[in-house]
Amino acid sequence: MENILSLTIAQIKLEISFFGKIVEIS
Repeated sequence: MENILSLTIAQIKLEISFFGKIVEIS
């Protein structure tokens, strides 16, 4: 359970950083 939670958090952080890069470019 804890493993899934940390994995989800890591995925969210990755999506946020990716979205931030898109915003910077445009």
